Amino acid sequence: MTAVVFVALGLVAYPLAAQTADSCPDYRWSGFTNPGPQEFKVVDAHPTSLGRKVHEVLFGPLKGKYAKAYLFAEFEGDCLMRVVSIGSYALTAMGLDGEGSTGDDRLYHADLYETNSHTNLGFYEGKPNLDEMRALAMSVFSDQPVDILGQTELSNGTDE
Repeated sequence: MTAVVFVALGLVAYPLAAQTADSCPDYRWSGFTNPGPQEFKVVDAHPTSLGRKVHEVLFGPLKGKYAKAYLFAEFEGDCLMRVVSIGSYALTAMGLDGEGSTGDDRLYHADLYETNSHTNLGFYEGKPNLDEMRALAMSVFSDQPVDILGQTELSNGTDE
């Protein structure tokens, strides 16, 4: 399954939309959820109350336009269904000190990426606690209610 995680998350040279099964939903957020230049490691897999698996990915030092600290990818079989990403994108960090911040004072955010929508789950001053972010992700993947800050819906086209 680790190889499937790497392929489905775009953690190798394949695009994230290239699901391993023909019946998988079209996941169109690879530009935001792939690791870019960051080092990463899949460290665990957690079962959900819906019978799916959530793979936990930890990232090395922040690098690139869409830098991430943690990522939780929900799979149903070989199909990537949803991703909760906790990161500090370059654009998010701009304006904190006029040129962008590179230290622990960066602004981080948690986002939910589903096949046709993006939902902002929160902003955090400094790197959020891994255990708290794992609990947030598992709440989302267990369909428990969580507070959201905003949501973007994609059309049926190929917009990203």
